[in-house]
Amino acid sequence: MNLHLLRIFHTVIVDGSFSRAAETLHISQPAVSRAVKELESQLDLPLIERSGGTGNSRKGVQLTANGDVIFDHARGIFALEKAAIDDIHARVGLKRGTLVIGASTTIAGYWLSPYLVTFANQHPAIDIQVVVGNTQSISRQLVDCDIDIGLVEGTVNDPRIICEHWRDDKLAVVEATVDGKVRELVAHDAEHQQDAYGSALDDDLNGLGCHVKHVCPHYALYRKTAVSTIR
Repeated sequence: MNLHLLRIFHTVIVDGSFSRAAETLHISQPAVSRAVKELESQLDLPLIERSGGTGNSRKGVQLTANGDVIFDHARGIFALEKAAIDDIHARVGLKRGTLVIGASTTIAGYWLSPYLVTFANQHPAIDIQVVVGNTQSISRQLVDCDIDIGLVEGTVNDPRIICEHWRDDKLAVVEATVDGKVRELVAHDAEHQQDAYGSALDDDLNGLGCHVKHVCPHYALYRKTAVSTIR
């Protein structure tokens, strides 16, 4: 299999069109089309539906069943290539490269910034990119090799992902009083306020909501929620 042709095919699927792939690869659109057809000829398999078929749609490009399988293999091959390049960069002292971090909303909004500043000061040539989403979204992007590491609050059960505990954080339930001040609710108060606060925590994709609902069923104060790194 010609890896150059496979890379062009992979780029078409990732970018969602032949024209965008041509821009990414800095070649003409006809050259992209010829490369995909040549790959299909070498494999003796149709990879892309060209007449509105019923194949699997990947970011706007309709794949045949065979194309879907080949794309998954291509994604794995180029993910390994990226991992090898990143490992080489690490061995030469993090002098250059890109680090893509996925983080859940709370972590990205409240915790991540000082760590990014420290890392950027220590490794100024590393391009840091942050992707924000819920636990499920970050886990999916990690499996798809779209990010290098994930920081989430919710539980991750995917066997393909290695999870490591990072830190604990204390949760407190507060409410505004009639005089405009903020009052912390004690455990007894929180039990009686369950209906009032439950609706804000009902999203099962929200890491904080999952922990409060399943670890702290009475929404009591100062229960610990685990924060994990996934890779």
